[in-house]
Amino acid sequence: MKIVEMPGTDAKKRLEALLSYQIMDTPSEPAYDDIARRAAEICGTSMAAVTLLDERRQWFKAQMGFEMRETPLEDAFCARAIERPGELMVVPDAARDERFRDNPMVTGGMQLRFYAGAPLVTPEGVPIGTVCVLDQEPRELSRIEGSALKGLARETIAVMEAARCRALLDRERERAQHLQVSETYFRHLTEYALVSCQPSDLHNFAVFSRMRSALAVQRKGLGLLLCS
Repeated sequence: MKIVEMPGTDAKKRLEALLSYQIMDTPSEPAYDDIARRAAEICGTSMAAVTLLDERRQWFKAQMGFEMRETPLEDAFCARAIERPGELMVVPDAARDERFRDNPMVTGGMQLRFYAGAPLVTPEGVPIGTVCVLDQEPRELSRIEGSALKGLARETIAVMEAARCRALLDRERERAQHLQVSETYFRHLTEYALVSCQPSDLHNFAVFSRMRSALAVQRKGLGLLLCS
């Protein structure tokens, strides 16, 4: 599959970072819907979205004021916005902006005119999407509105980070449970071997003992990981 390159971004790093959150194509969630709603209310626009960008599309984790769930990456305003991760991108009138005046979102049924997007930047500094507001009328964005939009972008990343940490903890707990079952099984197995083995079976018993010791060390290491 062809990866659409965007100036000023590292596509491979972006895709790896996005994959780590396991968020693409997930159902709507109140936390993200609330962020989109607040963005529109604060900025006084008719539309808003939380967007994420993979190798071929712009996908909307949350949106209000329109129905589409994704667009091709090459048509995404947000693909331009993440070129400068530390900055807010504002397009007062897309019909007069040479970068966007021929964009299907401008010339088509959506009739988009105004856009402002704050990049979603991971703790590692990788931009993966935006919190953006849109309107069908040209307009400007005030300093206070822009600052609020950036704050909502940071809040979105915080929500995503919390979800990723919960998922990691759940996986480690599941791993610990499987390890405990395995350790119990081998403990019983070695105890049986100890009772039933004859002098000629000492080599087999030693093998069982080493396996049990290895599992105990692994279990101790996992316990330290879960407590850290």
